Amino acid sequence: MPTPYNLKLLVSYENTAELVASAGCFPDWIDLKNPDRGSLGCPAVETAEAFLQAARAISEISEKPLSIAVGELRDKTWLGMVEVIAGFDFAKVGLANCDDYAPWSQSVQDLAQELKLPGHLILCHYADRHRANSPPWEQVLEASQRIRSPYILIDTYDKQAGRIWDWCTDRELRTMRDSASEVGIQLALAGSLRLDEFVRAAKLGVDVVGLRGAVCKFGSRVETLCRDRLSEASEAILRLLSSMT
Repeated sequence: MPTPYNLKLLVSYENTAELVASAGCFPDWIDLKNPDRGSLGCPAVETAEAFLQAARAISEISEKPLSIAVGELRDKTWLGMVEVIAGFDFAKVGLANCDDYAPWSQSVQDLAQELKLPGHLILCHYADRHRANSPPWEQVLEASQRIRSPYILIDTYDKQAGRIWDWCTDRELRTMRDSASEVGIQLALAGSLRLDEFVRAAKLGVDVVGLRGAVCKFGSRVETLCRDRLSEASEAILRLLSSMT
C-alpha cells in the first residue's frame, strides 16, 4: 500500500467570488462545480469562463491542478462548453443511470475526445451506486484504464442519504484503492468528509481528499465557502503530514 505522505486537499468552489475570497490559503487542488445541481453539478458556461480566467491569473495557484465538474454522462450538461472545459486540467464526470446503459463505456471515450482532454477525464464511482443506478467499481476502473485517466473519484450521489462511510467500509475502500494502484491510478475520496476524518482517509492510502460542505458556512455544501474553514482544513492536512514524517 502506498504511504499517505502526499495526501492532497481538493476543494470545490462554486464561483470566482469564492476563489478570490480564499486568497492566501488555497488548497492543493482547485475544483469548480455547481453544488445546486448534484454531486458533480456542471456550472454555467459564464461561471466557468470567469473562474478559469481568474484562476489562470493568480500566480499563487499557477502550478495547482484545476478541474471542473461536467455533470452526469447521460445528461450532457456540458454541451456548448467544450472550449472552456478544455482550458481546465481535468474534467470530472458522473455515471448515474449508466448501469443499464450498455454504450456508456464508449460514451466515456467519446467524451474524453470531445472535451479535448484525453488522459484527463476523471470518472466518478458512486459509493451509493444503487441509488444512482451507476456501474460497479470494476467497470469504472476498467473504463478509467481505457481512457488513461490518472484518477478515479469515489463520491456519494444522494447527499441526503448518507456520507461515504455509510456506504463503504474501510476494508472496501482499501480494496478499491489497492486495485486502482495496481494499474497506476490514484484515488480521490469525497462524500461529505469531515476535517477530523483526514487521518482515516490517509490510513486507507487515499491520494486526494475532496471537500465542499466541510469548508462552507454552517457545514452546508450549498452555502458560501468560508475562508476560516478552508484555512482550518489546510492546517489539518499539514498537521497530519507532519505527524507522519
